[in-house]
Amino acid sequence: MTRSGRTTKLSLIAAATALALTGCGSLHPGVAAVVGSHTISDQKVDDVARAVCSANSGGAAAPMPSRHARQLALQVLLENELAHQLAQEKGVTASKAQVSRAVAQADQGIAQLPADQRDDFREALTGAQESQLVLLDIGRKSLESQGKTKVTQEQAQAEGNRLLNTYTNKIDVKVDPRYGSFKDNTLTPGGKGLSVAVSPRAADGE
Repeated sequence: MTRSGRTTKLSLIAAATALALTGCGSLHPGVAAVVGSHTISDQKVDDVARAVCSANSGGAAAPMPSRHARQLALQVLLENELAHQLAQEKGVTASKAQVSRAVAQADQGIAQLPADQRDDFREALTGAQESQLVLLDIGRKSLESQGKTKVTQEQAQAEGNRLLNTYTNKIDVKVDPRYGSFKDNTLTPGGKGLSVAVSPRAADGE
């Protein structure tokens, strides 16, 4: 696999787009977000952000992820969880073989990361691949149920994203304001709160 291909795979998480979100409110200390009954911890966000930073710096350890990296990490974790919950509701599962093949293409790059960051990156990447596959499947089935034939991947993806946004508006999603604020159902960058360590592990790194 070419270096360009590895870079593309390892940049997947950092390039994740913002999600449409709904809900707000105070959260318990150490909680970055709550999606329905699922909790995403500050520690998890820090772990993924650190791995993303390392991946995008050629494998060099990133002891203190930036505020931007944390926001991107949370966006990916939110997207993965929302897609997972929608897939459960629709009875759709991603092909394990397809997910494994996609993640395997990044193995060489993952191996260059610090040992304690590889599992966090691989887990987030796996979740992102699963999300992409289930949303394509959900979108394709939705369009076919409307009588459309020869559905393209772009059409299926657009429909899957539309249904994900609709689903997101139906469930309770709370995000710590430090990670962002809500406007028009979109997570926008937050204040300066994430510029300092937000977990014991991050404090140790700092």
